[in-house]
Amino acid sequence: VSLRKQQYAIILELLSGADMRYLLALFIPWLTFFTMGKVVQGVFCLFLQITVIGWLPATIWAFFVISDYNRKQENDRLINAINNK
Repeated sequence: VSLRKQQYAIILELLSGADMRYLLALFIPWLTFFTMGKVVQGVFCLFLQITVIGWLPATIWAFFVISDYNRKQENDRLINAINNK
């Protein structure tokens, strides 16, 4: 039982935060936008993903947006750390 809990904990740790967004972007790109509060882009991405040809561009677009979102989050953390000194 303890080993099973450790395995679940490792899996949850691996899939937390940004990693989960990348996994979502791979399979369900439009949902990724909703997790970042970008509803209009999410709806547009859903329409793009509905077409078979559009699924790959939607996935690539989601990966780029996640990267940009993570970079902005890190910049905000650094700016807050500098301002609080």
